[in-house]
Amino acid sequence: MAAGSHVKKDLPRLAADAIGRYEGLLIELAAPVGEAESVLAAMADYAIGAKPEG
Repeated sequence: MAAGSHVKKDLPRLAADAIGRYEGLLIELAAPVGEAESVLAAMADYAIGAKPEG
């Protein structure tokens, strides 16, 4: 869930290109979901409570 090259390089470039093409367009890029504390906490809670299948 870490930010890969698409998030770090491609997405900002695509956003900038779109902003350049469409006057008045505003795009704000948020931090990757995998870096959100609430998401990290939810994944940790899930991992702690996970039981093996089968």
